[in-house]
Amino acid sequence: MISKWRWLLDQLTGRLWIRATLFAIVGVATALLGVMAETFVPSEVGDIIGADAVGTLLNVLATSMLATTTFSLGVMISAYSAATSNVTPRATRLLRRDTTSQNVLSTFVGSFLFSLVGIITLTIEGYGERGRLVLFIVTICVIILVVVAILRWIEHVNGLGRVNETTGLVERTTLKAIAARRTAGNLGGHPLRDAALQVPNGAIRIHPDRTGYIQHIDAAGLQDWAARHDATIYLAVLPGALVHPGEPLGWLDGADDVDLEDRHEALRRVFTVADERTFEQDPRFGLIVLAEIASRALSPGVNDSGTAIDVLSRQLRVLLAWAAPHDPADAEIVCPRLYVPPLHDDDLFDDAFTMIARDGADRAEVQIRLQKALEALANVGEPAFRLAARQQARNALARADAALGYEPDRQRVRAAAAWI
Repeated sequence: MISKWRWLLDQLTGRLWIRATLFAIVGVATALLGVMAETFVPSEVGDIIGADAVGTLLNVLATSMLATTTFSLGVMISAYSAATSNVTPRATRLLRRDTTSQNVLSTFVGSFLFSLVGIITLTIEGYGERGRLVLFIVTICVIILVVVAILRWIEHVNGLGRVNETTGLVERTTLKAIAARRTAGNLGGHPLRDAALQVPNGAIRIHPDRTGYIQHIDAAGLQDWAARHDATIYLAVLPGALVHPGEPLGWLDGADDVDLEDRHEALRRVFTVADERTFEQDPRFGLIVLAEIASRALSPGVNDSGTAIDVLSRQLRVLLAWAAPHDPADAEIVCPRLYVPPLHDDDLFDDAFTMIARDGADRAEVQIRLQKALEALANVGEPAFRLAARQQARNALARADAALGYEPDRQRVRAAAAWI
Protein backbone atom coordinates (compact mmCIF):
# COMPACT_ATOMS: atom_id res chain seq x y z
CA MET A 1 0.00 0.00 0.00
CA ILE A 2 1.14 3.52 -0.77
CA SER A 3 0.06 6.35 1.52
CA LYS A 4 -1.60 9.36 -0.04
CA TRP A 5 1.32 11.67 0.70
CA ARG A 6 3.86 9.28 -0.78
CA TRP A 7 1.65 8.79 -3.82
CA LEU A 8 1.30 12.57 -4.27
CA LEU A 9 5.09 12.93 -3.93
CA ASP A 10 5.60 10.27 -6.63
CA GLN A 11 3.17 12.10 -8.90
CA LEU A 12 4.94 15.40 -8.27
CA THR A 13 8.48 14.12 -8.81
CA GLY A 14 7.33 12.50 -12.05
CA ARG A 15 6.69 15.93 -13.59
CA LEU A 16 9.37 17.30 -15.88
CA TRP A 17 9.31 20.85 -14.54
CA ILE A 18 9.98 19.66 -10.97
CA ARG A 19 13.06 17.68 -11.97
CA ALA A 20 14.28 20.46 -14.28
CA THR A 21 13.84 23.03 -11.51
CA LEU A 22 15.88 20.92 -9.07
CA PHE A 23 18.70 20.51 -11.59
CA ALA A 24 18.55 24.23 -12.35
CA ILE A 25 18.91 25.08 -8.65
CA VAL A 26 21.89 22.73 -8.39
CA GLY A 27 23.41 24.36 -11.46
CA VAL A 28 23.06 27.89 -10.06
CA ALA A 29 24.39 26.82 -6.65
CA THR A 30 27.36 25.12 -8.30
CA ALA A 31 28.23 28.25 -10.28
CA LEU A 32 28.24 30.27 -7.06
CA LEU A 33 30.39 27.64 -5.35
CA GLY A 34 33.57 29.24 -6.68
CA VAL A 35 32.86 32.45 -4.80
CA MET A 36 32.45 30.65 -1.46
CA ALA A 37 35.15 28.04 -2.05
CA GLU A 38 37.84 30.59 -2.87
CA THR A 39 39.09 30.73 0.70
CA PHE A 40 39.86 27.00 0.70
CA VAL A 41 42.19 27.10 -2.34
CA PRO A 42 45.91 27.83 -1.78
CA SER A 43 46.90 31.23 -3.15
CA GLU A 44 49.91 29.88 -5.06
CA VAL A 45 47.68 27.86 -7.44
CA GLY A 46 45.12 30.57 -8.02
CA ASP A 47 46.80 32.10 -11.10
CA ILE A 48 46.90 28.88 -13.11
CA ILE A 49 43.64 29.62 -14.92
CA GLY A 50 42.81 32.98 -16.45
CA ALA A 51 39.37 34.57 -16.70
CA ASP A 52 39.43 34.30 -20.49
CA ALA A 53 39.90 30.52 -20.42
CA VAL A 54 36.98 29.96 -18.07
CA GLY A 55 34.81 32.50 -19.87
CA THR A 56 35.38 30.84 -23.23
CA LEU A 57 34.36 27.44 -21.90
CA LEU A 58 31.26 28.87 -20.25
CA ASN A 59 30.22 30.72 -23.42
CA VAL A 60 30.54 27.55 -25.49
CA LEU A 61 28.61 25.57 -22.87
CA ALA A 62 25.80 28.15 -22.62
CA THR A 63 25.37 28.41 -26.39
CA SER A 64 25.41 24.66 -27.02
CA MET A 65 23.14 23.80 -24.09
CA LEU A 66 20.49 26.31 -25.17
CA ALA A 67 20.38 24.80 -28.65
CA THR A 68 20.51 21.22 -27.31
CA THR A 69 17.69 21.85 -24.83
CA THR A 70 15.48 23.37 -27.55
CA PHE A 71 16.22 20.45 -29.90
CA SER A 72 15.56 17.86 -27.17
CA LEU A 73 12.21 19.44 -26.32
CA GLY A 74 11.26 19.22 -29.99
CA VAL A 75 12.24 15.54 -30.07
CA MET A 76 10.16 14.80 -26.98
CA ILE A 77 7.11 16.62 -28.35
CA SER A 78 7.45 14.70 -31.62
CA ALA A 79 7.67 11.42 -29.67
CA TYR A 80 4.52 12.29 -27.72
CA SER A 81 2.70 13.11 -30.96
CA ALA A 82 3.86 9.86 -32.54
CA ALA A 83 2.70 7.87 -29.52
CA THR A 84 -0.66 9.62 -29.58
CA SER A 85 -1.15 8.91 -33.29
CA ASN A 86 0.35 5.42 -33.57
CA VAL A 87 -0.15 3.90 -30.11
CA THR A 88 -2.80 5.51 -27.89
CA PRO A 89 -3.12 8.89 -26.14
CA ARG A 90 -3.28 7.10 -22.78
CA ALA A 91 0.34 5.92 -23.21
CA THR A 92 1.77 9.44 -23.50
CA ARG A 93 1.40 9.89 -19.73
CA LEU A 94 4.02 7.19 -19.24
CA LEU A 95 6.32 8.83 -21.77
CA ARG A 96 6.00 12.14 -19.94
CA ARG A 97 7.14 10.39 -16.74
CA ASP A 98 10.12 8.72 -18.42
CA THR A 99 13.02 9.30 -16.02
CA THR A 100 15.78 9.04 -18.63
CA SER A 101 14.28 11.79 -20.78
CA GLN A 102 13.61 13.95 -17.74
CA ASN A 103 17.12 13.52 -16.32
CA VAL A 104 18.80 14.25 -19.64
CA LEU A 105 16.72 17.34 -20.34
CA SER A 106 17.15 18.54 -16.75
CA THR A 107 20.93 18.11 -17.08
CA PHE A 108 20.88 20.32 -20.15
CA VAL A 109 18.80 22.99 -18.41
CA GLY A 110 20.95 22.88 -15.27
CA SER A 111 24.16 23.11 -17.31
CA PHE A 112 22.82 26.09 -19.25
CA LEU A 113 21.92 27.97 -16.07
CA PHE A 114 25.25 27.02 -14.48
CA SER A 115 27.16 28.50 -17.40
CA LEU A 116 24.91 31.57 -17.52
CA VAL A 117 25.40 32.36 -13.82
CA GLY A 118 29.14 31.71 -14.18
CA ILE A 119 29.39 34.16 -17.08
CA ILE A 120 27.47 36.83 -15.18
CA THR A 121 29.62 36.38 -12.07
CA LEU A 122 32.80 36.58 -14.15
CA THR A 123 31.54 39.74 -15.83
CA ILE A 124 31.01 41.53 -12.53
CA GLU A 125 34.38 40.17 -11.34
CA GLY A 126 32.78 38.13 -8.57
CA TYR A 127 35.53 35.49 -8.80
CA GLY A 128 39.08 35.99 -7.64
CA GLU A 129 42.01 34.07 -9.07
CA ARG A 130 41.34 31.05 -6.84
CA GLY A 131 37.60 31.25 -7.53
CA ARG A 132 38.27 31.03 -11.26
CA LEU A 133 40.28 27.85 -10.68
CA VAL A 134 37.37 26.30 -8.77
CA LEU A 135 34.97 27.41 -11.51
CA PHE A 136 37.21 25.89 -14.19
CA ILE A 137 37.36 22.52 -12.41
CA VAL A 138 33.59 22.47 -11.90
CA THR A 139 33.05 23.46 -15.54
CA ILE A 140 35.14 20.47 -16.70
CA CYS A 141 33.01 18.20 -14.48
CA VAL A 142 29.82 19.70 -15.91
CA ILE A 143 31.07 19.13 -19.46
CA ILE A 144 31.74 15.47 -18.63
CA LEU A 145 28.20 15.15 -17.25
CA VAL A 146 26.80 16.76 -20.39
CA VAL A 147 28.73 14.37 -22.66
CA VAL A 148 27.45 11.37 -20.69
CA ALA A 149 23.88 12.76 -20.86
CA ILE A 150 24.14 13.29 -24.63
CA LEU A 151 25.37 9.72 -25.16
CA ARG A 152 22.47 8.39 -23.05
CA TRP A 153 20.06 10.59 -24.98
CA ILE A 154 21.31 9.36 -28.36
CA GLU A 155 20.72 5.76 -27.29
CA HIS A 156 17.37 6.49 -25.64
CA VAL A 157 15.86 8.68 -28.35
CA ASN A 158 16.11 5.85 -30.91
CA GLY A 159 13.11 4.13 -29.33
CA LEU A 160 11.28 7.08 -27.81
CA GLY A 161 7.67 7.11 -28.97
CA ARG A 162 7.99 3.99 -31.14
CA VAL A 163 5.20 1.45 -30.97
CA ASN A 164 7.23 -1.49 -29.60
CA GLU A 165 9.05 0.62 -27.01
CA THR A 166 5.86 2.31 -25.82
CA THR A 167 3.98 -0.98 -25.68
CA GLY A 168 6.78 -2.49 -23.64
CA LEU A 169 6.64 0.48 -21.26
CA VAL A 170 2.90 -0.04 -20.75
CA GLU A 171 3.47 -3.75 -20.12
CA ARG A 172 6.17 -3.13 -17.51
CA THR A 173 4.03 -0.55 -15.74
CA THR A 174 1.05 -2.91 -15.72
CA LEU A 175 3.17 -5.73 -14.31
CA LYS A 176 4.25 -3.40 -11.48
CA ALA A 177 0.61 -2.61 -10.73
CA ILE A 178 -0.25 -6.33 -10.78
CA ALA A 179 2.62 -7.11 -8.38
CA ALA A 180 1.58 -4.29 -6.03
CA ARG A 181 -2.03 -5.48 -5.98
CA ARG A 182 -1.01 -9.08 -5.30
CA THR A 183 1.28 -7.98 -2.48
CA ALA A 184 -1.35 -5.78 -0.85
CA GLY A 185 -4.22 -8.19 -1.51
CA ASN A 186 -7.46 -6.24 -1.28
CA LEU A 187 -5.55 -3.01 -0.51
CA GLY A 188 -4.64 -4.71 2.78
CA GLY A 189 -8.26 -5.21 3.84
CA HIS A 190 -10.80 -8.02 3.97
CA PRO A 191 -12.46 -9.09 0.70
CA LEU A 192 -15.97 -7.73 0.21
CA ARG A 193 -17.64 -10.53 -1.72
CA ASP A 194 -21.27 -9.43 -1.45
CA ALA A 195 -22.15 -5.93 -0.24
CA ALA A 196 -25.82 -6.84 0.24
CA LEU A 197 -24.87 -9.52 2.77
CA GLN A 198 -21.77 -8.07 4.40
CA VAL A 199 -22.66 -4.38 4.83
CA PRO A 200 -24.76 -3.80 7.99
CA ASN A 201 -28.19 -2.27 7.51
CA GLY A 202 -27.38 0.78 9.60
CA ALA A 203 -24.24 1.74 7.67
CA ILE A 204 -24.29 5.22 6.13
CA ARG A 205 -23.42 5.80 2.48
CA ILE A 206 -20.42 7.99 1.69
CA HIS A 207 -20.84 9.89 -1.59
CA PRO A 208 -18.17 11.78 -3.57
CA ASP A 209 -18.54 15.52 -4.04
CA ARG A 210 -17.35 15.50 -7.65
CA THR A 211 -17.40 13.35 -10.79
CA GLY A 212 -14.23 11.67 -12.00
CA TYR A 213 -12.00 8.62 -11.81
CA ILE A 214 -10.53 7.33 -8.58
CA GLN A 215 -6.77 7.55 -8.96
CA HIS A 216 -5.74 6.50 -5.46
CA ILE A 217 -7.27 5.18 -2.26
CA ASP A 218 -5.32 5.71 0.95
CA ALA A 219 -6.17 2.41 2.61
CA ALA A 220 -3.81 3.07 5.54
CA GLY A 221 -5.51 6.42 6.11
CA LEU A 222 -8.91 4.75 6.14
CA GLN A 223 -7.67 2.13 8.60
CA ASP A 224 -6.20 4.75 10.95
CA TRP A 225 -9.37 6.86 10.91
CA ALA A 226 -11.60 3.82 11.47
CA ALA A 227 -9.42 2.58 14.33
CA ARG A 228 -9.53 5.98 16.08
CA HIS A 229 -13.32 6.15 15.89
CA ASP A 230 -14.18 2.44 16.33
CA ALA A 231 -15.67 2.17 12.85
CA THR A 232 -15.69 -0.26 9.93
CA ILE A 233 -15.52 0.89 6.30
CA TYR A 234 -16.88 -1.03 3.31
CA LEU A 235 -15.66 0.18 -0.07
CA ALA A 236 -17.96 0.09 -3.08
CA VAL A 237 -15.31 1.06 -5.65
CA LEU A 238 -11.70 0.42 -6.59
CA PRO A 239 -9.05 2.69 -8.16
CA GLY A 240 -10.03 3.28 -11.77
CA ALA A 241 -13.77 3.45 -11.11
CA LEU A 242 -15.79 6.36 -12.45
CA VAL A 243 -17.62 7.94 -9.52
CA HIS A 244 -20.26 10.64 -9.24
CA PRO A 245 -22.36 12.09 -6.41
CA GLY A 246 -25.24 9.76 -7.20
CA GLU A 247 -23.32 6.57 -6.31
CA PRO A 248 -21.52 5.80 -3.03
CA LEU A 249 -17.80 5.43 -2.53
CA GLY A 250 -18.64 3.01 0.24
CA TRP A 251 -20.42 2.55 3.56
CA LEU A 252 -19.41 3.53 7.08
CA ASP A 253 -20.52 1.59 10.12
CA GLY A 254 -19.79 3.19 13.49
CA ALA A 255 -17.93 6.43 14.33
CA ASP A 256 -20.97 7.69 16.26
CA ASP A 257 -18.71 10.14 18.11
CA VAL A 258 -18.14 12.14 14.90
CA ASP A 259 -20.61 14.56 13.34
CA LEU A 260 -22.25 13.17 10.18
CA GLU A 261 -20.87 15.86 7.87
CA ASP A 262 -17.42 15.50 9.40
CA ARG A 263 -17.55 11.78 8.72
CA HIS A 264 -18.31 12.39 5.06
CA GLU A 265 -15.56 14.99 4.72
CA ALA A 266 -12.92 12.92 6.52
CA LEU A 267 -13.51 9.88 4.33
CA ARG A 268 -13.71 11.82 1.07
CA ARG A 269 -10.20 13.15 1.67
CA VAL A 270 -8.61 9.70 1.40
CA PHE A 271 -10.01 9.23 -2.13
CA THR A 272 -8.13 11.04 -4.90
CA VAL A 273 -10.62 11.76 -7.67
CA ALA A 274 -9.42 13.33 -10.94
CA ASP A 275 -10.31 13.52 -14.63
CA GLU A 276 -8.11 10.63 -15.81
CA ARG A 277 -7.16 7.15 -14.70
CA THR A 278 -3.62 6.27 -13.59
CA PHE A 279 -1.62 3.05 -13.68
CA GLU A 280 -0.24 2.74 -10.15
CA GLN A 281 -3.22 1.23 -8.26
CA ASP A 282 -5.25 0.29 -11.33
CA PRO A 283 -4.02 -2.87 -13.13
CA ARG A 284 -7.14 -2.91 -15.31
CA PHE A 285 -6.15 0.42 -16.85
CA GLY A 286 -2.88 -1.05 -18.09
CA LEU A 287 -4.72 -3.96 -19.71
CA ILE A 288 -7.14 -1.54 -21.36
CA VAL A 289 -4.32 0.59 -22.74
CA LEU A 290 -2.60 -2.49 -24.18
CA ALA A 291 -5.88 -3.54 -25.79
CA GLU A 292 -6.30 -0.02 -27.24
CA ILE A 293 -2.86 -0.31 -28.86
CA ALA A 294 -3.90 -3.57 -30.53
CA SER A 295 -7.28 -2.15 -31.53
CA ARG A 296 -5.66 0.84 -33.22
CA ALA A 297 -3.23 -1.46 -35.02
CA LEU A 298 -6.19 -3.45 -36.37
CA SER A 299 -7.98 -0.39 -37.74
CA PRO A 300 -8.26 -0.18 -41.55
CA GLY A 301 -6.03 2.89 -41.63
CA VAL A 302 -3.14 1.09 -39.90
CA ASN A 303 -3.74 -2.58 -40.79
CA ASP A 304 -0.95 -3.94 -38.57
CA SER A 305 -1.82 -7.43 -37.38
CA GLY A 306 1.74 -7.93 -36.10
CA THR A 307 1.33 -5.30 -33.40
CA ALA A 308 -1.95 -6.88 -32.30
CA ILE A 309 -0.26 -10.28 -32.05
CA ASP A 310 2.58 -8.71 -30.04
CA VAL A 311 0.05 -7.16 -27.64
CA LEU A 312 -1.61 -10.56 -27.18
CA SER A 313 1.75 -11.95 -26.03
CA ARG A 314 2.10 -9.07 -23.58
CA GLN A 315 -1.43 -9.55 -22.26
CA LEU A 316 -0.61 -13.22 -21.77
CA ARG A 317 2.46 -12.36 -19.67
CA VAL A 318 0.53 -9.88 -17.56
CA LEU A 319 -2.33 -12.28 -16.81
CA LEU A 320 0.07 -15.14 -16.12
CA ALA A 321 1.67 -12.89 -13.50
CA TRP A 322 -1.79 -12.31 -12.00
CA ALA A 323 -2.54 -16.05 -11.93
CA ALA A 324 0.87 -17.15 -10.63
CA PRO A 325 0.81 -19.02 -7.29
CA HIS A 326 1.74 -16.90 -4.31
CA ASP A 327 2.05 -17.23 -0.57
CA PRO A 328 -1.14 -16.03 1.17
CA ALA A 329 1.06 -14.52 3.88
CA ASP A 330 2.31 -12.01 1.30
CA ALA A 331 -1.19 -10.54 1.20
CA GLU A 332 -1.81 -10.37 4.93
CA ILE A 333 -4.62 -8.19 6.22
CA VAL A 334 -3.04 -5.01 7.57
CA CYS A 335 -6.27 -2.99 7.45
CA PRO A 336 -8.71 -5.15 9.46
CA ARG A 337 -11.35 -2.41 9.60
CA LEU A 338 -11.51 -2.15 5.83
CA TYR A 339 -13.53 -4.32 3.41
CA VAL A 340 -12.58 -4.02 -0.26
CA PRO A 341 -14.21 -5.54 -3.36
CA PRO A 342 -11.72 -7.82 -5.14
CA LEU A 343 -10.65 -7.63 -8.76
CA HIS A 344 -12.73 -10.11 -10.77
CA ASP A 345 -11.08 -12.37 -13.32
CA ASP A 346 -13.94 -11.83 -15.78
CA ASP A 347 -13.25 -8.08 -15.77
CA LEU A 348 -9.53 -8.59 -16.36
CA PHE A 349 -10.15 -10.88 -19.33
CA ASP A 350 -12.75 -8.50 -20.72
CA ASP A 351 -10.31 -5.58 -20.48
CA ALA A 352 -7.49 -7.55 -22.07
CA PHE A 353 -9.18 -9.36 -24.95
CA THR A 354 -12.65 -8.14 -25.86
CA MET A 355 -11.51 -5.20 -28.01
CA ILE A 356 -8.95 -7.36 -29.81
CA ALA A 357 -11.48 -10.14 -30.43
CA ARG A 358 -13.98 -7.62 -31.80
CA ASP A 359 -11.66 -5.59 -34.03
CA GLY A 360 -9.68 -8.62 -35.19
CA ALA A 361 -12.67 -10.89 -35.74
CA ASP A 362 -12.07 -11.02 -39.49
CA ARG A 363 -8.34 -11.78 -39.23
CA ALA A 364 -7.52 -15.44 -38.88
CA GLU A 365 -3.92 -14.86 -37.75
CA VAL A 366 -5.07 -12.69 -34.85
CA GLN A 367 -7.84 -15.08 -33.83
CA ILE A 368 -5.48 -18.06 -33.87
CA ARG A 369 -2.97 -16.29 -31.62
CA LEU A 370 -5.81 -15.17 -29.36
CA GLN A 371 -7.01 -18.76 -28.95
CA LYS A 372 -3.49 -19.93 -28.16
CA ALA A 373 -3.07 -17.23 -25.51
CA LEU A 374 -6.41 -18.11 -23.92
CA GLU A 375 -5.58 -21.82 -23.99
CA ALA A 376 -2.39 -21.09 -22.04
CA LEU A 377 -4.35 -19.06 -19.49
CA ALA A 378 -7.03 -21.73 -19.17
CA ASN A 379 -4.41 -24.13 -17.84
CA VAL A 380 -3.22 -22.00 -14.91
CA GLY A 381 -4.65 -20.23 -11.90
CA GLU A 382 -7.76 -20.77 -9.82
CA PRO A 383 -10.95 -22.33 -11.23
CA ALA A 384 -12.61 -18.92 -11.68
CA PHE A 385 -9.59 -17.74 -13.68
CA ARG A 386 -9.69 -20.80 -15.95
CA LEU A 387 -13.43 -20.43 -16.44
CA ALA A 388 -12.99 -16.78 -17.46
CA ALA A 389 -10.39 -17.80 -20.04
CA ARG A 390 -12.69 -20.42 -21.54
CA GLN A 391 -15.63 -18.03 -21.70
CA GLN A 392 -13.48 -15.41 -23.43
CA ALA A 393 -12.33 -18.04 -25.94
CA ARG A 394 -15.94 -19.01 -26.72
CA ASN A 395 -16.86 -15.37 -27.27
CA ALA A 396 -13.88 -14.82 -29.57
CA LEU A 397 -14.71 -17.95 -31.58
CA ALA A 398 -18.31 -16.78 -32.02
CA ARG A 399 -17.10 -13.41 -33.32
CA ALA A 400 -14.68 -15.09 -35.72
CA ASP A 401 -17.35 -17.45 -37.05
CA ALA A 402 -19.58 -14.47 -37.80
CA ALA A 403 -16.88 -12.30 -39.39
CA LEU A 404 -14.66 -14.69 -41.37
CA GLY A 405 -16.03 -15.13 -44.88
CA TYR A 406 -13.34 -17.49 -46.16
CA GLU A 407 -14.11 -21.04 -45.07
CA PRO A 408 -10.49 -22.31 -44.82
CA ASP A 409 -9.71 -19.41 -42.44
CA ARG A 410 -12.76 -20.26 -40.39
CA GLN A 411 -11.63 -23.89 -40.16
CA ARG A 412 -8.13 -22.84 -39.03
CA VAL A 413 -9.59 -20.74 -36.21
CA ARG A 414 -11.92 -23.55 -35.19
CA ALA A 415 -8.97 -25.94 -35.09
CA ALA A 416 -7.07 -23.54 -32.84
CA ALA A 417 -10.15 -23.34 -30.57
CA ALA A 418 -10.69 -27.10 -30.42
CA TRP A 419 -9.32 -27.13 -26.84
CA ILE A 420 -12.48 -25.39 -25.60
